[in-house]
Amino acid sequence: MTKSNSLIKFPYYKGHIKLTHSEGLVSLEQFIRAHKNPIQETRLLIEQIKKASELNDLKAKRILKQNLFTFTPAVKIEVGVGRKYDNIVGWTGLMQLDFDKIETAAKAHDLKEYLFTTYQCVICSYMSPSGKGVKALIKTTVPRNIEHYRAIYKTIQKEFESISYFDPATKNAVLPLFLSYDEDI
Repeated sequence: MTKSNSLIKFPYYKGHIKLTHSEGLVSLEQFIRAHKNPIQETRLLIEQIKKASELNDLKAKRILKQNLFTFTPAVKIEVGVGRKYDNIVGWTGLMQLDFDKIETAAKAHDLKEYLFTTYQCVICSYMSPSGKGVKALIKTTVPRNIEHYRAIYKTIQKEFESISYFDPATKNAVLPLFLSYDEDI
């Protein structure tokens, strides 16, 4: 880890997605470490999510995912304050990317490797909790405001939308990013 990875901090939130108040801040370094080696309880939960995904049980998958911690890596929101645009007090210069509905875990793994090795802006890429998606954090210019963030996103979207699995939902700077498990993040 580089020193700068410990300096970038962003909010994390407890399990249930409707619990929208920030519980604290996590450094980029801690975020990566938590994905590389989560606690045993989280590993077991992610295995259940993968099984629900394999069985195409979307309801069970959604309910199980609600027990994972979430993050908003693009924004700074004070501890104890709700996850919404009105509460953004700053920007981190990070942006999350999602690639979903990939047919196989092997294809997802290949995409994860492709993103990390092809794009210099990709800080980390890793498998989603379902095992059939890829998440990535990229470094961008630090936005000045919401409008600037959206302009940066449009540029990023143009670059990545050629990858058919790209999910544009990440245009929402306060979209919760679920904790996952990937030893090879």
